[in-house]
Amino acid sequence: MIKGLYIDPLIFSFPFGCRCSGECCHYGVYMDKAEYLNTLTLKDELLEIFDESQTKDISKWFEPEEEDKDFPSGIAVGTELHNGKCVFLDKEGLCSIQKLSMMKGEPKWKNKPLYCVLFPLTIYENTLTIDTDHIDRLKTCNKDGASMSIYDACSEEILHLFGSDGFEELKTYKKEFESANKTA
Repeated sequence: MIKGLYIDPLIFSFPFGCRCSGECCHYGVYMDKAEYLNTLTLKDELLEIFDESQTKDISKWFEPEEEDKDFPSGIAVGTELHNGKCVFLDKEGLCSIQKLSMMKGEPKWKNKPLYCVLFPLTIYENTLTIDTDHIDRLKTCNKDGASMSIYDACSEEILHLFGSDGFEELKTYKKEFESANKTA
């Protein structure tokens, strides 16, 4: 267990390749209630950078709250779809939340929901694992022909989740897991 999460060892071997076009964002995403409230504090700045493909009607940005124990608050809030994509995805395939942070000189994922940052990894039943259900429906971001594992492809995202100490702990666990499975 690392920082309170179990680790699905499949992340070390599951092949993954991404030619990112923001396709995963076409389905909307979930965020913790705290992330939702934070996003609302950014609404005026977000509205300034939204393009014509995005709705400026804030009442159409989010789905109703729902209970979900995999989120820190126990409450998940989904983003609505507008023009066949997440309301925060612009016509260039960029996340407006991430773009705003970068424009302000902040870390790129400062305000971006963790669910978005981690995909195709997800936290399910207190375990860092692979969101295979959603990967399977994507055309440009999937495991076919991949030359690396999700762990390798998403190391920056995993570092964001665990911090450097937790990431080092995960690297140690990976080595131990691979060593144990080579001799088994």
